[in-house]
Amino acid sequence: MSDDRYKINENWFDSRKITATHATIDNCGLLNLFSVPCGLIFRATMFKVLMEQIPSNDWKRGADNPLVWGAFILSGGVTYLHEILARYRIHGDNHFMGSNNNGFAPKINYLDRWPKLLDWIEQLNFTGDNSIDLEMSRNKLLSHLRG
Repeated sequence: MSDDRYKINENWFDSRKITATHATIDNCGLLNLFSVPCGLIFRATMFKVLMEQIPSNDWKRGADNPLVWGAFILSGGVTYLHEILARYRIHGDNHFMGSNNNGFAPKINYLDRWPKLLDWIEQLNFTGDNSIDLEMSRNKLLSHLRG
């Protein structure tokens, strides 16, 4: 059964005003660069490194936050495929997202998680030959996110 109250006529890129195909730490101007988790792709090795550092008891909801920001640091950027490949179902009992004026309307304040996320980014451990570069990227990102 369809509920017309929750039909959205915009896509994620339009709602976030993302027209670029790539964003880096040096040119990201948004706090929310990432789509819903089903729209993300990671290298398996990167995913493993990050998942080992995300305490599951601390991130029962919203574990995609440290995952995407950690991947952003490790990869140096995010690339967007401007194609709609999935739909995010918004329903009356949806905990995170609703609709408003035919668009997306968050039901939670994402900034409530911000201090916890920033603390996690600070604690992120890097190993390997490029660990100094990654630490510099992390510090630059933290500076940007803290404003």
